[in-house]
Amino acid sequence: MVCKNYGSRTANYRKSGFSPKERKPEHILATGLMGKSAFNIPMPAIYMKVHNTSGLVTARCIQRKTIIWVMKTACSKAGQKVAKLNQTTKPATGVTTAILEKRTAIQFGRILLSLILVSLAACNEQARQLVPYYEGPAFTPIWTLTEKQKETLHTIDVFNLTNQYGEEVSKQTIEGKVCLVNFFFTSCPSICPKLMACMKEVHRNFEGNKNVVFLSHSVTPDIDSVSRLYQYASQNGYLSEQWHLLTGSKNKIYNLARHSYFIEEEMGLQKQPNQFLHTENFVLIDKQGHIRGLYNGTLLAEVPRITEDIKALLDE
Repeated sequence: MVCKNYGSRTANYRKSGFSPKERKPEHILATGLMGKSAFNIPMPAIYMKVHNTSGLVTARCIQRKTIIWVMKTACSKAGQKVAKLNQTTKPATGVTTAILEKRTAIQFGRILLSLILVSLAACNEQARQLVPYYEGPAFTPIWTLTEKQKETLHTIDVFNLTNQYGEEVSKQTIEGKVCLVNFFFTSCPSICPKLMACMKEVHRNFEGNKNVVFLSHSVTPDIDSVSRLYQYASQNGYLSEQWHLLTGSKNKIYNLARHSYFIEEEMGLQKQPNQFLHTENFVLIDKQGHIRGLYNGTLLAEVPRITEDIKALLDE
């Protein structure tokens, strides 16, 4: 048995099954040499294992060449079954040929399904992430991790600050949520307006989503009181239950920025504790408190990338 056109058929499946922009599960069609018969394998179950509920790919290690290999191997094994049947069967009548075709189709389907499930299981053991992890201030991306390795990764420290509404905001507030972080001050005339404008655009994309939180820490907390933060947020359209403009102890904020978020990268670790903190960086935190992204917050061109990364983390 030879499976015809597995390349083009696989390409069709890849189009629907491996592009984050596509949403509809389709089928793999495998055609044998048994007359003009064809065997359709429904793929929704496989699709759901590879995708999350939003249609985004959850295991990048499954690629076209993997599916092609699965198709080839399944065709080969099914072909061996057919060859064995042909050696032990008398000249076929129309009825026996139909029976053989049905048996072969069933065997082919079982082999193909089992091989795809095995390949998915292998990928899930140590899957390549859509969004990398970052372990330290060097921000070297880590793409492949086991679940045990994730447990030992750096997470943000415990904190306790106050937002523009006078409410306490702590690490417990953001647990189980995706969080975008920046640092600013209300009287900043240079990069801060750009930072906040960029944050506002990302916020607009997730407005009303309680699983996404935005933290903007004041680096001049002795000046930026609760009332001043509220006035600043009100004037600039930053008032939101999801967006916390934070003030508190300057030492705690600076330590959190440099040693927990690594907001100034490696340079921040070399600075004195009281040395002024000013950076264009945004940091993305996942539901478990791991660092998952570093962006230039002065560039609106970063908004689509930040948005896609947040969507991917929401689906993890």
